[in-house]
Amino acid sequence: MGLVWQYLRQNKLANRVFRDDRQIVEACCGAWNLFANDPGLVTSIPSRDWAQVNL
Repeated sequence: MGLVWQYLRQNKLANRVFRDDRQIVEACCGAWNLFANDPGLVTSIPSRDWAQVNL
């Protein structure tokens, strides 16, 4: 989850000023929904060469 949060902070939530807590929650939800609805992005972010799953 750390890599996803890092991506969202750097690409969707950085360099913004929020008026209140509600605006922060709305921005986070919007960023998450954009991320979750992009299957290519979802599969690319957590993949690392050193993380192998052997079935």
